[in-house]
Amino acid sequence: MDELVVVDPDALNVFDRGYVDYKKWDEYCEAGIRFVTRLKENTLVEIIEQRPIAGTNMVESIVLLGAPEKTRMKHRLRLIHTRDSEGNLIIILMNDFDLDAFEISEIYRLRWQVELFFKWLKQHLKVKKLFGTSDNAVYGQIWVALIMYCLLKMTQQTLPLKKPLLDIMRLVADHLYNPFSLLIEVLKKPPDRASRGRRKVDHNSDFDLLMMQIESFGSSFLNATDVELNYL
Repeated sequence: MDELVVVDPDALNVFDRGYVDYKKWDEYCEAGIRFVTRLKENTLVEIIEQRPIAGTNMVESIVLLGAPEKTRMKHRLRLIHTRDSEGNLIIILMNDFDLDAFEISEIYRLRWQVELFFKWLKQHLKVKKLFGTSDNAVYGQIWVALIMYCLLKMTQQTLPLKKPLLDIMRLVADHLYNPFSLLIEVLKKPPDRASRGRRKVDHNSDFDLLMMQIESFGSSFLNATDVELNYL
């Protein structure tokens, strides 16, 4: 993980709770490398100090992680207990003791937006499978996907009618070899008609209408294959 960590003292590294290495975390603390992560459920925690944060549902703790004389970290860390929008408990772990607790909680929440971004990128812009293994091949493929995403996003923001990003991408693909003016025309075109949504079926009304048509046309009406119920 070292190659992904930013050592700049002004940087704050935010990573998933799957990256757990107490020895590395001690090294980061000694080097002044700041990080924020989630606490794993089976982590052994010794609480040194704990206090509620006024005006919030958060609780802040100073802790030591790991088993004494075995995996115990040398440096103390900071824990923030908070809850997400659905009421689920979220425990955030960090080695920064200066940042506001709410700000740290918001930073970690925004990390999920990064994950959603790369998920969209992999699913729709052909980076789920790499076409080559050299540095140039990998970086080239990723940069092309990022540039494409930015162009799609800029297009979405300039349209008078908001369209889903995936719809815009599909329209661009469909008109790849057409005049650019035609693509612009299609992008600006409003939908043909608003969706009527799922219609609720009234079975009693359908039955009454069917009986009325049988009385009018006879039972042979039921054998017709080209007749549909017409509502008045």
